[in-house]
Amino acid sequence: MYCLSSDEDKTLELSPLSEKMNRTRNIKETQEEEFEQQRVEVDKYWKTTELPETPTKIVEAFKAMVGSCIIHGSTKKLLSIDVLKNKNVLLFISDVMDISVEEISILKPIFCGIRDKDEPYKIVWIPIVEHWTDDMQAKFDMLQSKMPWYILQGFPPTVADIQIMKNEYCSLKNKPIVVVINPQGEVVHPNALRMIRLFGMKAFPFTAEAEKAIMPEGLRLQLKGYNSMGISGPRQVDRNYTFNYGFSVSSSLRERFTTEFNKVRDYINSNGLNIVIEDKFIEQKLVNAKQLDPNELLRSFKSNSGWVVLCKGTRGDIVVGDDGTTILKVLENFDYWKNSVNEYGFDECFKDCYEKLKAGRLPGNGHLNR
Repeated sequence: MYCLSSDEDKTLELSPLSEKMNRTRNIKETQEEEFEQQRVEVDKYWKTTELPETPTKIVEAFKAMVGSCIIHGSTKKLLSIDVLKNKNVLLFISDVMDISVEEISILKPIFCGIRDKDEPYKIVWIPIVEHWTDDMQAKFDMLQSKMPWYILQGFPPTVADIQIMKNEYCSLKNKPIVVVINPQGEVVHPNALRMIRLFGMKAFPFTAEAEKAIMPEGLRLQLKGYNSMGISGPRQVDRNYTFNYGFSVSSSLRERFTTEFNKVRDYINSNGLNIVIEDKFIEQKLVNAKQLDPNELLRSFKSNSGWVVLCKGTRGDIVVGDDGTTILKVLENFDYWKNSVNEYGFDECFKDCYEKLKAGRLPGNGHLNR
């Protein structure tokens, strides 16, 4: 023990004072380490957000965001991000737990289509994960097995990476998006997923200019909620339809429904019917959270056949709701009623076919019976 003596012959022990100084020094060192880590994150954030504003190549911008390695979806081999040099890149960004097989199926025809183009295009999935869990790992492995394109390698992402993806690029809000970037690292479309849903490869090269060219002006205004093409408000809104649906993961009906829905959508798009139809897969947790207006209806569809609710307009008015098998039959019989859609409306024709099938009668001559 070390002591100091005063003139009054009193002693002062130094051990407690030494311990206090050591604690203070340790706290200071810890704070300095945390500060340095935060400084690195901030520097990286600002460095990365500035990159798209300069004429840098896409590989440099991509490296700054996500690291230096990606996985080849088909071979599962680890590759350098240099494979993206001089490429147009579709960044498929999503939360791991808020993406379904349906979103993947939408991009698969795009993946096949861009391989035949003279100008090189690549798709890269960037999964957003803040807190890695066993459930997320299992979901990630399942999704990865179904993706033939490139996949970001390396978890967990840094705070800067998450902030860039969520705040600067997309504001995800639990919805997948597709950010299109050209070889110069410039964003040419902030979210091309909706355009891809509606038009598929017809939307190539997936730029904002391509979207304006392929989408009729009436539909563009309709999607923004404005009147267009001389149609009054209520009638105009009714030309926007959404299929909300839910099937169990193991159900084969999900794939069949998606296939038939795509056939109907492709016919509408190719024939210029000025109608927008979309599909939206709703997981059970969303149903329980009352995300859908007709939650009482949805709760009644507790069977292996799933459920489908067709809604119209921005208010989501219900046209028809039933089990997945019944609604699937209406889509499978689209050839019988498609010729009446332009005259009577998509919802009236759909409902007419639905009622015939419920009554045990197949549609007759392909025209709506009034």
